[in-house]
Amino acid sequence: MQQKIKEYNFVSLGAGVQSSTLALRFEELTGKKCDGYVFADTKFEPPGVYKYLEFLKTKLGSHLVHTCTAPEGQLKGNILKHTLAAINGKTKYYSGVPAYMEKGFIRRQCTSQFKIIPIHKKLRELVGLKPRQRFPKDKIKIYLHIGISTDEIMRMKPSRVWWLEHKFPLIDKNISRTNCILWFKENKLPTPAKSACIFCAYHSNGVWADMKKNSPKEFAMAVKIDKKLRQAKTKKYPFDVKLYLHPSKKPLDEVDFEKKKNKNQPDLFDNNCVEGICGV
Repeated sequence: MQQKIKEYNFVSLGAGVQSSTLALRFEELTGKKCDGYVFADTKFEPPGVYKYLEFLKTKLGSHLVHTCTAPEGQLKGNILKHTLAAINGKTKYYSGVPAYMEKGFIRRQCTSQFKIIPIHKKLRELVGLKPRQRFPKDKIKIYLHIGISTDEIMRMKPSRVWWLEHKFPLIDKNISRTNCILWFKENKLPTPAKSACIFCAYHSNGVWADMKKNSPKEFAMAVKIDKKLRQAKTKKYPFDVKLYLHPSKKPLDEVDFEKKKNKNQPDLFDNNCVEGICGV
């Protein structure tokens, strides 16, 4: 008699608007029970993300919310520490935040190193597999549900690994980001902010302006990193060119985010951060 394959359903939890909607409405949207919610912590998320994560734990059950991080070593387990170490020439490679240069944009590896790989490792652990253990495809099937909404449909991506299948319940139910925000308001729940690293180069001017006004400590840290990118002690790629966190290629503390021509700068997440993990 053929053995039945056990299915596991997990949510990629960024503690932003869409992934929080998916987590809180999972059974309603999928008709399935969630086996766990996985939060990949870069160790440099905005304070509001960590605060909302604690709120989600009270709603979802803290025993079901699992945090994972990048490994120590070259990555330091922390995107800020890794970026500073790379700037100072103390790492063999750079997997920190992307940045703008005079011509073009340095490639983005942070999502893979600080989000995707740690999530994959945690999923294998949660279904009982040991490191490097062969995946028993005849016994286990894993689904990772990702909170991408209809206005971000271009960010839908299949899994990079054969043993994992991505699902997009918000797309299936024709739910937009606006629908998500309305749901929070209708249910008298606090609305989460966007989940993205404090010094992410994909922030819109609106996000930068809000951070400068309402989170001066975090903005000051982003300004510090922006300057350090151009003061790197190493000449290894990508620090052999002038790098900026803002597309204007101006120092972050010199950008007028409220200026008319800057005001309508779109949120660059949808067009650039297409891994489907960050920002939700």
